[in-house]
Amino acid sequence: MNRFAAIGYTAAGSAHVRCARACEDAVYYASDAAGNVTAAALSDGAGSVSQAQTGAAVTVQAASELISSRFDILWEMPPEKRRDAVLAHLRERLFDRAKEMGCDISDLSATLLAAAMHRDGRWMTLHIGDGLIAAMTKDAGCRLVSAYTHRYLNLTSFVTSLDTRCQSYSGNGNICGFLLTSDGAEPFLRSGFGDRPSDCAEVLLQMAFLLPQARVREELQSFDRMLRRSGVQDDISCLLLTDPGQTPHVFRQTDSTTRRLLGMTRERRRCHVRQRNALLERVTAAGESGIPVGTAARLLHTHRKRYALRRLQSLIGTGLLRITNGRIILHSYGGASDETLAGN
Repeated sequence: MNRFAAIGYTAAGSAHVRCARACEDAVYYASDAAGNVTAAALSDGAGSVSQAQTGAAVTVQAASELISSRFDILWEMPPEKRRDAVLAHLRERLFDRAKEMGCDISDLSATLLAAAMHRDGRWMTLHIGDGLIAAMTKDAGCRLVSAYTHRYLNLTSFVTSLDTRCQSYSGNGNICGFLLTSDGAEPFLRSGFGDRPSDCAEVLLQMAFLLPQARVREELQSFDRMLRRSGVQDDISCLLLTDPGQTPHVFRQTDSTTRRLLGMTRERRRCHVRQRNALLERVTAAGESGIPVGTAARLLHTHRKRYALRRLQSLIGTGLLRITNGRIILHSYGGASDETLAGN
């Protein structure tokens, strides 16, 4: 079973729609054969080249498949060697596609943002070009992992550029999930000073853990509409890669205001808060099998199933928990990845 969940969203910008051009952003995810690693990638095709859409699609698929299948080797490498290894593979794939299409490799220019997570807690990111990568941590909320900065506006770097800049980081533990976004949405997902993610970025990550994927996609569409009303004309793409096993950590960090916005009632007594947190940890640890409603009743100290379900009604109603055959299961288990990503 694949441990991780991936949710992606892409939409053509109004400037492209007016010119009858398709969205030139692409998202993709891939897992290794054992289901231990999932890598997710986002790419923004260069608007100035003729095959930007194809370049972005080839880039995300090649990067995701390489990182997921060679994670252990890449994770051990110094950042510079990791960058060189990934870029060499991407350029080879792009060169092959350019040869098939009868064009130059520069016509497939695109950026790359990638993140990968291993079930043992290791993680890795690569960032080439504009856009933003943020992470939800276990104990410090949302933090900025990498963002592209340049002294001149509208200048960026591509995987096809010989002198391209690459930011690559790796670590072990403390990461619950990642948010990757193209430059179209980036200004709204960074704080005013640009040194940390905005509150909006943190809420998007929280929703990826606490809401079913169908509702997360609806919220991403609402975010897209808000960007359009604010005057954004560029393509929009967002990609969320999360570890559902870290849901209790994210739930505890989510403030009461955000929980209410998501439709979750507030527990007024501290003992009830501790009981609900303990139940979430037990349900998460149980994976796809979940726990019996009777066990939930004991964890909530109600000793009656109907009282336990009443206490959990808001979490069930929002979709964080579901009941199947008398067992309570975390929503992310049993179909965790957005299958539409694999077709991009």
